[in-house]
Amino acid sequence: MKAVITIILVWISISSFGQNGITFKLENLPKPERLLPLQSYNDIYKSLILKDAKLSNLINS
Repeated sequence: MKAVITIILVWISISSFGQNGITFKLENLPKPERLLPLQSYNDIYKSLILKDAKLSNLINS
């Protein structure tokens, strides 16, 4: 009896939730007007470390 109830509950959940579709709306974006600035990994790491240590005024030196 437990197996029959389990099978019925599984069938109900699959039949009611398994067929729902998902719709995505895509946004049309314009082409970029300019390229992003390039920066070396070492410069990025240095600036992040200095900002974390609250020494970001030393970035330009």
